[in-house]
This record gives sequence, structure tokens and C-alpha cells, in this order.
Amino acid sequence: MVDQENRIVIAGAGFAGMYAAQALKGTPNVTVLDQNPYFEFIPNIHELISGNKTPQNLQLDREPIINSLGHTWNKSRIQEINREEKQLLLDDGTPLPYDYLILGIGGVNHDRGIPGVKEHTFPFKSVSDCQKIHDHLEVLSQRESPFKVTIVGAGVEGLEALGELLRKY
Repeated sequence: MVDQENRIVIAGAGFAGMYAAQALKGTPNVTVLDQNPYFEFIPNIHELISGNKTPQNLQLDREPIINSLGHTWNKSRIQEINREEKQLLLDDGTPLPYDYLILGIGGVNHDRGIPGVKEHTFPFKSVSDCQKIHDHLEVLSQRESPFKVTIVGAGVEGLEALGELLRKY
């Protein structure tokens, strides 16, 4: 049971981390760790590809949200987790002790060792990623000759990306 004395650290302030922070609203001794100043509304990032949305439409300033929940926001990055000592080591060398640790750090891109993936593809996980895709497509669309786009993956994100390509190009 969480009581007044417990130190709670929420690592990652995307959807999972912010949900945990909201659930702990008003609980003392909660620290939220995330180096990104913005909460990104990623369900709409595909709309950046066509320019239907801009990064500003999908990024909310994280600080007032976390402050309104009564929590502390720490913009550091975790370098190490020591479960035995219940302590994090932050990127500046500062130890951060905890009684409860909630990991909501999200997923990462993985090329599965396929040669050429890193050099010839664009990731699709963040506002920045999709803005880079948009910017690259804008450059390609200025050329005289037609261009081709290959979408790898026909899941929700792949189909949404296709829809945005069809919307604009």
C-alpha cells in the first residue's frame, strides 16, 4: 500500500506514464522522469505526413500538466536501475532513490539486423519522426520526375501513413 512516506518514480511521461501520474494525482513524493518537454499526442502523428497537422498541434507542454497533478518533473535520463538498492542513477550522476518504480518508457525502433534499414528508412514513432517524413516528401515532390514510396508494414500506422500520402500526393 502506498503511504505518505513512499517515494514513487514514474519513468517515462507518454500515455502510460501520464496515466499513472493522473492516477496518483495529489499523492506526495511522486517524481516523473522524462527529458522531452512535450507530451506528444501520437495517435495523430500520421497527419504530419500530409501537413494536415503541425508539430504544435500534437505537442502539449508537459510542465503545467505534471505541476497540476502535484508531482515533481525531472528532465534527466536514467543511466542505470539498481533494483536491489531501489535507486536510479541519472545521467548527471545523481542517484534517485525510490520505493515504487513505474516504467512507462515506450517502445523503440528495431531494424532486426536487416542491412540498409537505418540508412534508407524513416522511423514512425514520434512527432519529430513524422515531421522528417513530411519534409523529405516535400523535397521529393518538388522534383520533375515522379517518386515512389514504400511503406513497410500494413498495420494501423502503415495504413494511416498510406492515407496521408494519398490525401496529399
